[in-house]
Order: sequence, then structure tokens, then C-alpha cells
Amino acid sequence: MYMMSFFSIPKGVLKKLAKWSILCQPKDQGGLEILDLNTKNIALLSKWLYKLLTSDGMWQQILRNKYLGSKPLAQVEWKVGDSHF
Repeated sequence: MYMMSFFSIPKGVLKKLAKWSILCQPKDQGGLEILDLNTKNIALLSKWLYKLLTSDGMWQQILRNKYLGSKPLAQVEWKVGDSHF
């Protein structure tokens, strides 16, 4: 879970997981009630984005100064060498 909060799960990995849609179903429908990893991954990554936009700690200031500058978040583009975060 910890690594899922920092990195996107590669699509190839998600495709190789056996019958994930069945495993995520409720037990009474033959599944194991496992959370959908892609949805959980997006939620965990979104949590960091929310903290970046709503909090004002040291790491938020560093990221804003290094990557955002005076641009709004929607106008920032990823460049080679940038952090995956």
C-alpha cells in the first residue's frame, strides 16, 4: 500500500493479475472482496495532490517552488528528469 501511494501501478501489471474483476466481487458472488488496485492507487495518489493544494507545509512549498512556480497546477507539464511525484 505504501508504494501505491507514491507510484502509479503499470497498466501491464494490472492486466497480468488473474481475473481481478472476479476477485473484487463480494464473497457471496464468488469473489474475495479485494479492493480494486487501480482505484485504490488513484485514490492514494489523489490524496497527495489534495494535500499539495490544501496544506502549507515544507514539502508543499518545495514542490510548489520547484515545479509550479507561478503557474496553476493545470498548466504544469512533466519534463524529463522531473520527480515521479
